[in-house]
Amino acid sequence: MILTEEYVREVLQEASDILDNALPADMYKNCVHNIDNIKLIGGVSWWAQIYKGVGRKRNDYDIKLNYQLLEAVPEENQKKCLLTTLCHELIHTVDGCFNHGEKFKHCAKMIREYTNNYICVTWKKQLADWGGDVEDVKCYKYIVTCKKCGAKWGYISKPKSYDNEREFECKECGGDIIVKKKN
Repeated sequence: MILTEEYVREVLQEASDILDNALPADMYKNCVHNIDNIKLIGGVSWWAQIYKGVGRKRNDYDIKLNYQLLEAVPEENQKKCLLTTLCHELIHTVDGCFNHGEKFKHCAKMIREYTNNYICVTWKKQLADWGGDVEDVKCYKYIVTCKKCGAKWGYISKPKSYDNEREFECKECGGDIIVKKKN
């Protein structure tokens, strides 16, 4: 499915409703978070980013979503992936949750419990967790594959250790890796 701003706003409302119901009233309830701009961008390694613009009101934010990663997720998982991603980003609007510290993890746990594990907000989300393949992400120019466990991840630009694979090891198991450039 091709993502549109209208569809993202619809799922964003669902994510906001989940936080309204899952988190204590003094933490998020009735906190009006205005997402001024939704930018669908490619060519970045992260799923999404929420940020406050200069000179804006306290609760006004912009969000950037990597449409290339989201569109590489099989269609049957895309909505759940987008909803999870947006819930993650909205947690960052809670006071004290700008990073992925203890308060962020506590909010993520409350959301997971509220949604019966349907929304499992983490900061380390892999495309393979959603049934996608890094080979399908247009912005990835280099694919790294572990010879031992088969884990894959992509790079947008040439990895620093590309010419010396011995400096690379698998993020999952520590095994040897293969780096190849996509055609």
